[in-house]
Amino acid sequence: MIETIDHQLFFAFYHDPIPFALLIFWVSWTWLGSSWSLLGIVPFLFPPKTRLIALFLSGTQLATNGLVWILKHAINRPRPFLVYPIHPLLHVSQLYSSFPSGHSSRGFATASFFICFILYQPYSLHTSSKTIRLVEVFGIAGIATAIGLSRISLRLHYPSDVIAGACLGTLFGTAGAFCFLFFQKKVKIS
Repeated sequence: MIETIDHQLFFAFYHDPIPFALLIFWVSWTWLGSSWSLLGIVPFLFPPKTRLIALFLSGTQLATNGLVWILKHAINRPRPFLVYPIHPLLHVSQLYSSFPSGHSSRGFATASFFICFILYQPYSLHTSSKTIRLVEVFGIAGIATAIGLSRISLRLHYPSDVIAGACLGTLFGTAGAFCFLFFQKKVKIS
């Protein structure tokens, strides 16, 4: 039954042919969840003010990617275009690694890391306004959600792949953020 719902939801996102503007839209979002986008962390490793948070975020991403890699190879779920006569809208080299979605896990790990940071710091990096913090939280969560939806819309994952990736990413991102906040508090006390 769950598999049937999963496949029905997948086809709810299916457009054939997909309008070019929509294709560019989804490809842009999916790129944000790719491993290459993590290079954006690198410049923050050098300034002393941002080095610690960048190191913890990098560690969070490495741990998330490690577990996703293990699960992908252990489960070996075929991608939707191998099960149905449809064409993927992007090239992928790993055909039997649909579950869980790595892009979703990376997007949600980063999002939950920063959401925890925003919510549990006494003051965020630039404001103490609760309204602005809520806008930041919903904006960051929206970006992660768009990354996940892009993977379904590009015909590379089933919804359950994306949901599992989102859950793993949220778990690891939250754990990484609390490790950072705990470490930051310990360093300030000592």
